[in-house]
This record gives sequence, structure tokens and C-alpha cells, in this order.
Amino acid sequence: MKNMNINDEGKLKVVHDDKLLRLLENLKLSDGIKKGEVKCKFCKTPITFDNLGAIFPENNTIKIVCGEPACMLELSNYINEKNV
Repeated sequence: MKNMNINDEGKLKVVHDDKLLRLLENLKLSDGIKKGEVKCKFCKTPITFDNLGAIFPENNTIKIVCGEPACMLELSNYINEKNV
């Protein structure tokens, strides 16, 4: 499985599962995910290592979106609005 990461320039990057844990540790999100403290930006569902869909920067913070199709669509719309 691959997870999406959108950088500051709005470019999409993909992270393979074998590198995901290291990325989350570097972003200091791994412990919060393990504890159920990290929530999807759109539906507020707790993020797990199995349902993580995308990671992106917003206002000097990191936001995470679950992999539910409705949330991924909302992310796409959100990014398109921000890049107008």
C-alpha cells in the first residue's frame, strides 16, 4: 500500500508502507497514532496505520486524512480550492 503526502508546493508524493513508519516517527505522529489521538481532518475518525490515506501540511502543522473515499474526495476538493 502507498500513502499520499502533499508537499508545500502542492505536489503529490507517495510513500510506500515500508517507509511510512519512519516518516510518521520523523513527523512525531507515530505515538499519537498508536494512542488513537490523531484524527482525520475531515471526518474526525481516529487514524490508524491501516486507515491512513494522506498526509499534508497546513498552517505550519501536519494534517492526516483517513483512506475513506469521501475523505479522499474532500481532500482533493480542498487542495484544488487552495491552489486556485
